[in-house]
Amino acid sequence: MNEDAQAALDFWHDIARINAVVADELAKPGATLPEISLFTRDALQGASTAMIERIMRFTLMLLEIPRMAPDRRGDDAETMSVRPLYSDIVLERIEGRHLSRDEYRGRGDELLMENLTAAWLGLYFLGVPFTHPWEKVRRLADYRGGFPSGGCIAKYVGDVYRLARQRIVDRRRFNWQRQEEILVLSHTPLVMFREVLIFHDQSNATPRALHELGRRYMLLQMRLYFNAQMPVHFFVPIEALTQSLNTLAGIPDDLPGPPDDAMRKRRDAVRSQVGDWLFDTMFPQPAAEQSVHLLCLPLEASGMPTCILGPRTGIYTLESGESGLHFAGNEIREDLLDSYRGKLGKLLALARAEAERNRQHPQPGKERILDVFGMGRPAFEQVLAAR
Repeated sequence: MNEDAQAALDFWHDIARINAVVADELAKPGATLPEISLFTRDALQGASTAMIERIMRFTLMLLEIPRMAPDRRGDDAETMSVRPLYSDIVLERIEGRHLSRDEYRGRGDELLMENLTAAWLGLYFLGVPFTHPWEKVRRLADYRGGFPSGGCIAKYVGDVYRLARQRIVDRRRFNWQRQEEILVLSHTPLVMFREVLIFHDQSNATPRALHELGRRYMLLQMRLYFNAQMPVHFFVPIEALTQSLNTLAGIPDDLPGPPDDAMRKRRDAVRSQVGDWLFDTMFPQPAAEQSVHLLCLPLEASGMPTCILGPRTGIYTLESGESGLHFAGNEIREDLLDSYRGKLGKLLALARAEAERNRQHPQPGKERILDVFGMGRPAFEQVLAAR
């Protein structure tokens, strides 16, 4: 193995090790979330310095690549999807997986963006602020028309929460009057499903450590935002819960018959953890301006994609997990952001009016929108059991 291939392999071994440590640190009861980088470095027991040097060397090489050049051998495949990133060697050595040449076809920029995102995340959790890798990812996303699914989208979502938290702190400090909540329309929300953290798409051309580490960065930023009692409102189509349970349990969409016993057990296992995750971990003490709503009628959010909308930035994504759908999320520009925020703002007003109407004149089974925190955990788990 040549020196460059070894450098790529060492880089991904480091990312996998950081991911494992971060997973352990985030899972600890009473974890001090703002100091996660310090705890990560302590847990690595002196290995972090050499790790930072290796990651930085590889990152500087990545930053020298303008874009991934097309193959000159007469077909549409891209040589640089394999070298200098050595993605085939990395995937085989790290995970024992192999993608065919056709599966790498046209994915050079995607691979570069995912390597750069892994570099940013690795350095972030080691306490080294280095913005250049992510800035390049954003430039490539502008060129390609979107972010790769998985770790890149998760990193952007985490940034929506981080930037909103910083902005709200400034607003409170300077007594700004405008309310600036985060609004989320999601079909597989991390606030409900812990399994989202480790969900793996076999079509990914980079190791799962990137995608898990990106989601853990997203989880970290979400919990920092929630714990600060900052305003956020989630909307989840109730029919999407069934699909989410099936997807996270590994039940195929095109299953010819009913799920077998093993599939049903996996599905029940996923469902049994939702209540603890939502009520005990994500929102142990939800603030007045924090809510999760189930949309009983699909028309309430028809025509809108999954989206996470901050005060000044947002992203829409496709959560289908469809194989081959590699650029599945895009930044929402200002005019579309205002439009989407307006639609979800109206949905929030409708949810509040519906909740008040239900308090005064309960009509079980006829609700258009269910307030999860308002109905309480037992009632929510009854709704979930029916999915």
